[in-house]
Amino acid sequence: MIRRPMTAPPRMTAAATATVIRRIPAGIRQDNKLPIGSNHTMQTISYDMIRRLTGAELLGPAEGTVDKVLTDSRKAAEGGLFVALKGENFDGNDFAEKALLSGCQAALCSKRPDPIPEGKTVFLVPDSLKAYGSLARGYKRQLQTGKYIPVVGVTGSVGKTSCKDMIAAALSGKFHTLKTQGNLNNIFGVPMTLLTMDDTTQAAVIEMGMGHAGEIDFMASLAQPDIGVITNVGTAHIENLGSREGILKAKLEIVPHIKEDGLLLACGDDERLYAQKGRLPRKTEYFGFGAQNDCRILLSEQQSRGLHVVISYRGQTFDMTLATIGQHMALNAAPAVMAAVNLGLSKEQILKGMASYQPTPHRLALIPGDKWTVIDDTYNANPVSMKSALTTLSQMAGGRRIAILGDMFELGDYSQQGHEEVGAFAMSLASVDGLICVGERSQAMYQAALPLAKGRPVLYFKTVDDLEENLLSILKPDDIILLKASHAMGFTPLCRWLQKEV
Repeated sequence: MIRRPMTAPPRMTAAATATVIRRIPAGIRQDNKLPIGSNHTMQTISYDMIRRLTGAELLGPAEGTVDKVLTDSRKAAEGGLFVALKGENFDGNDFAEKALLSGCQAALCSKRPDPIPEGKTVFLVPDSLKAYGSLARGYKRQLQTGKYIPVVGVTGSVGKTSCKDMIAAALSGKFHTLKTQGNLNNIFGVPMTLLTMDDTTQAAVIEMGMGHAGEIDFMASLAQPDIGVITNVGTAHIENLGSREGILKAKLEIVPHIKEDGLLLACGDDERLYAQKGRLPRKTEYFGFGAQNDCRILLSEQQSRGLHVVISYRGQTFDMTLATIGQHMALNAAPAVMAAVNLGLSKEQILKGMASYQPTPHRLALIPGDKWTVIDDTYNANPVSMKSALTTLSQMAGGRRIAILGDMFELGDYSQQGHEEVGAFAMSLASVDGLICVGERSQAMYQAALPLAKGRPVLYFKTVDDLEENLLSILKPDDIILLKASHAMGFTPLCRWLQKEV
């Protein structure tokens, strides 16, 4: 709720002292919580197939079929298979009986429901997640029998979702393409996505996020991509992985699961990835701005109607204007072109597909208005993506360019340094006209930025609520406002309010 603003911009001493309120909207991935939308229709599969693929002990009627899989007992439906997954804060086994009584035909569990409702079937397994993965992998293989359905797997520290969306757009120039939706990019969501494939699916683009070592290994073993993409190696989840070398090792878990005659696409402008050249067990091609890359970005220029990108690959030049902002977004367009070329699309088909690209909400979404312009990049944040967003802001033409930046989570021992780097970087951009830092961790960002401000306003608030109290008195007509923080900071509701004020 936005309260009455102050009549004058606040001084630093007026910053709030309450603790940060971390608003975690339902369904947002925190490590590996269960994704929302956890109910989907699939091709009908038999109980016998489920038993064979999962190795389950079958309890109850042995004959039957299911045509949907769900992981949320509240969405139990006739013909459904309830998968009882376990996470940090939940155990689906506790809801298996409810799901069966509410309409599901069967349940995949690691603990036997007691009692098992009459006429219902339970597939009992030691580990329901592994069994769920085996079911998804086997289901995908069955669909691919006698039919080529190429799969592209995408991972990386920054840009996974935009890259996935661009690859799917490019492939749509020829194929009916399935892609990861919403927050289904974790160890629970990848099996769910694979189980949405059906007879209409001609290609699939699977996004793979991770918080811990071994997760990409699991997801890639299910997707078994023809083409793998690593966008970069940054500092996201460094708290869990210890170092960038640990993050690199985790991202490279995708490689052995790429088909033997497949292809890895990696950013050659990332020195850690390029250092792997000639050392990986799959054919690898590199993309980026540098001359060392197999696929080169010749131009990335922000224009009023979008981002003008020119890419050179295998003797062809791809000239396109994308519905996005940020020159770095060309680094997502390049692997999209490469994947499409390697899957047999013509230049005309690729350009047609890329013209259909639309950014995922809350990822560098430009929202113009009569009062001011908002750049909504509130889905998540780490130091690399923060710097990219700030660079994008600095290139925007119009009024004052104001960055409102919040805490970045999961940085571990790198947290203070990462926040300091972002603060200093913001002030190194002469065309960034002001910086507002929000959150306990962002005090380090504020302190690093303040000595470099050169008269530009740099403000600090400890909570989002305190920022909301004062924001209207800070902003001016024609401002261009970037909002970015880790999702748990709750910047998305703030962004929605600003849009209403536009």
